[in-house]
Amino acid sequence: MTPLEDLTDSVTVSRTIDFDIFEDIHNGGVLERFWDVLHPWFLARGYRLYPRRGLGSLKQHELQLYEITDEPEEPSSPYSHVASRDASSRILWPPQYYLSAATSNLRRDVMIKFFPTESNERTISQYLKEERQRVDPLNRTIPVLDVFTLDARLSFSVMPRWGPAAFVRYHGFDTVGTALQYADCLLKALAFLHKHMIIHRDPRPANVLVNFYDNHERHPETCRAFFATGRARFVLCDFGLSHIFPPDTPPELRLRPAEESEWGTYEYHLADLESGDSMYDPFAYDVGCLGGLLCEIIGYLTPLVPPLAPFLDRMIGPDIPSRISASDAVRDFNRLIEQLDASSMQMRAISPPKWNFDYVWQGHDRWAGLPESFVREVDKPPVRPRRKIQGPQGSYFVDWNATNFV
Repeated sequence: MTPLEDLTDSVTVSRTIDFDIFEDIHNGGVLERFWDVLHPWFLARGYRLYPRRGLGSLKQHELQLYEITDEPEEPSSPYSHVASRDASSRILWPPQYYLSAATSNLRRDVMIKFFPTESNERTISQYLKEERQRVDPLNRTIPVLDVFTLDARLSFSVMPRWGPAAFVRYHGFDTVGTALQYADCLLKALAFLHKHMIIHRDPRPANVLVNFYDNHERHPETCRAFFATGRARFVLCDFGLSHIFPPDTPPELRLRPAEESEWGTYEYHLADLESGDSMYDPFAYDVGCLGGLLCEIIGYLTPLVPPLAPFLDRMIGPDIPSRISASDAVRDFNRLIEQLDASSMQMRAISPPKWNFDYVWQGHDRWAGLPESFVREVDKPPVRPRRKIQGPQGSYFVDWNATNFV
């Protein structure tokens, strides 16, 4: 058995991990051994991994908050608000095996993620860690605190632990203002990434975090109460499918193979490639996929904020060359918000529809019930929803209301 003190050395740890963790990612026993080997290595670098429970079950496993003697100070950026630091509390975490929770020497909760050293994710994480990126006012991505490289196979990023915001898909928001803040943060996140030639490729509810967390069962209820304080902030995370282009890449070379458009969460895929193109514009596709996400998460609020309907249409429109860019979307969304007074922002948000989660945003008519006078003022016809059909020759899109097709 390797002495514990030797496991702080990168060469020793690298030699001890004599298996391919990426091949065995769903093997609970191997994964448990992997994190156990890394425990002293991270401890020597200022991070204590949480004890884990139930990894081998391939179900949600418990992350035990280890006992501390003093309460942490009020969270400051980039750290999160915590509902309870009771050492007896359990925080359930879905089985995302690339991640482990930890606590820093500063008594701050963090998440540690591993990925291949030779990967876009490591390059992007290292780039986002730079101070000039962290202070960019557009940056609404999860902050990167540290990046460690173990060897030629494995690297790690350390991020502040924030809570999941996916529950808004089911529970909605407290006010219109909070819903618009959600959209504002994600639009800025995408504009920031695109400004730095990074495509995200998987904007989805599970990749949005909020600066608050609680016990898993209580989280939706207590987080909505946290929204009412006005301190909520949302970020985009997970760069496992992302790609970064060299900064001087001309537009005609910012294309990617068409098959990569199938990466990510299929619910938000658009019909950009239905004509059979071999390459696609990933920047426009990013905007469209985020538009689909926002159609689902806030699109049902158009009766309260009618300008949302044409704005979302500009994000998901089928005419790709004229689709709004991420930076222009931020500009136009800011103008939209500026038109709303304080009472409009404080309006109680209506409850989200009961989705069946099968391309739900494409089946919802954002224009239904809007004032006729407003609809007449819009200079372009509404974008009609489409749905994706899986056929014998692959997937394709049809009008949402189509019932007969070959």
